[in-house]
Amino acid sequence: FLCDLLDTAVEMKYYKINPLEDLISRVRSRHSEFQELRDALTKKTFTQNEELQLLEAIQKDDSPLALGAMIRLYTGMPPTQVCALRYRDFTGIPHTGDYQFLVYQSVAKAGSAPRAFKRPEEYRRIPVAPILAERICRYIHALESNLEMKVEETDYFIVSEDLSDGNIPETPRPYAPSTLQKYCKKLIEAIGIEH
Repeated sequence: FLCDLLDTAVEMKYYKINPLEDLISRVRSRHSEFQELRDALTKKTFTQNEELQLLEAIQKDDSPLALGAMIRLYTGMPPTQVCALRYRDFTGIPHTGDYQFLVYQSVAKAGSAPRAFKRPEEYRRIPVAPILAERICRYIHALESNLEMKVEETDYFIVSEDLSDGNIPETPRPYAPSTLQKYCKKLIEAIGIEH
């Protein structure tokens, strides 16, 4: 409202320029960049054919980002929460043989530490599809073979480049949610799925 009022004042020659215009354009620019990132992989539903194409493309890529995209595809979790998942958050469900994610934190941006949700009612358990659980178990097995340690007892992130080269970093770092988001967007564009 204030910006419109100042625009009117400029039109009526009370002001030479709208002092808020520069600020408003910067905010709008940041918002559109954020919205573009947010829109990737937030399509509510995919057709069966689109899901198959996504899964085939993801399975061709053995990177942590591809695993993050797969987690998003099967759980619908936002990238801020996917990037905050640690191996210890991937747990078995007793007596069923199934797996789940314990979701209780998120990562805001690159280099930031995960933060627990403010309200306990936001914490949740998300069932993990068998094909996704199998891929995560393969990652865990490969890492444990190479590093000779129990990965689920560490602070390492599932979607992280930390362990990919066999080095053990002092401080685990997740991928930035924006990096995962950009990967998902490129994946969808490469397949030709409209979003």
